[in-house]
Amino acid sequence: KTTESLAEAIHQKEQLLKQLESENRRDALTLLANRRHLNEFLPREMERARRYGHPLTIAMLDIDHFKKVNDTLGHAMGDQVLCVLANILITELRTTDFAARYGGEEFVIVFPETIVGDAVSACDKLRTLIALHPWPRLARNLNVTVSFGVAPMAHPDQTMAQLLAGADRALYQAKSSGRNRVCEARLDAPDTESIALGCAN
Repeated sequence: KTTESLAEAIHQKEQLLKQLESENRRDALTLLANRRHLNEFLPREMERARRYGHPLTIAMLDIDHFKKVNDTLGHAMGDQVLCVLANILITELRTTDFAARYGGEEFVIVFPETIVGDAVSACDKLRTLIALHPWPRLARNLNVTVSFGVAPMAHPDQTMAQLLAGADRALYQAKSSGRNRVCEARLDAPDTESIALGCAN
C-alpha cells in the first residue's frame, strides 16, 4: 500500500508539473500560445528550416482601432473580441501552423513549410472571415477588422528578431495604408531593413 501510495503521489506530482508547464506556455484569456512559448517555438522552426532548406513564413496581425472598442464598449467586450478572434484562428489554421498572442491585441502566426505567397493567401482568407464575422451579435454597431504583416525567412543567417521586425514593418505598412489588409515584406540581406512589397485588401 505504501508503494502504491508513493506511486500515486509521484503520478499526481508529474501531472501537476505538466499542467503548470502548459499554463506557463498558454495565454490565460485566449488559450493560444503565449509569447514565451513563441520564443521557444520559432527559433526551433527557423533552425529546422535552415537545416533542411524548407520555407518558413510568419505573420503579425493587429486588431484595427481596438482601443476604440475598449473605450466605448469596455474592456470586458474587448476581451470577448480577443477570444472570438483567437477561436477563428484556432478553427481556420492548419494543425501544423502555430498561433500565439504576442501582446495586447497583437498576434503572431508561424507557417512552417510555407512559401510567402501561400501565407499571404491564408492571411487574406483570415482577414475576410474576421471582417465578415457577425460581430453585432456581441454588441450593436460592433465591427472588427484586422491588419496583417507577412514576412518570409529569406536568409539562413536571419535571426528571430529580424524576422519579427520584418513582419512588424509590414504590419505598420498595412496600418498606414488603410488597415484591413495584408502587406508582405522581405529582407534583402540579413542586416537590411524590410521592404514592403505590396498590400492586398
